[in-house]
Amino acid sequence: MPELPEVETIVADLRPHLVGRTIVRCELSFPTIVRHPEPEEFIDAVAGMQIESVGRRGKYILIHLSSDVALVVHLGMTGQLRLLDDVAPLEKHTHAVFFLDDGRQLRYRDPRRFGRLLVGSEEALLIAKKMPRLGPEPIDASWEAEQLYRELRRRRAPLKAVLLDQRAIAGVGN
Repeated sequence: MPELPEVETIVADLRPHLVGRTIVRCELSFPTIVRHPEPEEFIDAVAGMQIESVGRRGKYILIHLSSDVALVVHLGMTGQLRLLDDVAPLEKHTHAVFFLDDGRQLRYRDPRRFGRLLVGSEEALLIAKKMPRLGPEPIDASWEAEQLYRELRRRRAPLKAVLLDQRAIAGVGN
């Protein structure tokens, strides 16, 4: 499973290539990888949208679009998000292809199908319970060890359970 540092690296690698690009269209070969909204609505929601920023929250990749919504990607255990030229052969287990205005393709590939794609505002995704409320970012410069200490003291659960709880600390554990 891609952990927080790998997700951060993916975001940093994709950001300079995606910001300012427009998603011309989207094709899904495995529609159930889309968890919100329905696959047809998902395709309509991303088509024609310009990518304004690429970021991360916990292990979620957030691709903010011009319509004040985000394309949210969770890689699961084996997911990959790759930017390729349109002539690159389509690899097995490629479940979504986002065609960009410069001719390149952003491809989501996931052999085990544990990942998921979502689109919507952060508030809508939280209300629909499609994305969890996440705690503070452990690699944020403003985050201090004192916060972790207070969280651990407040909880009565075993240490592993607290660290796995994404509401306590975003992106740590599986």
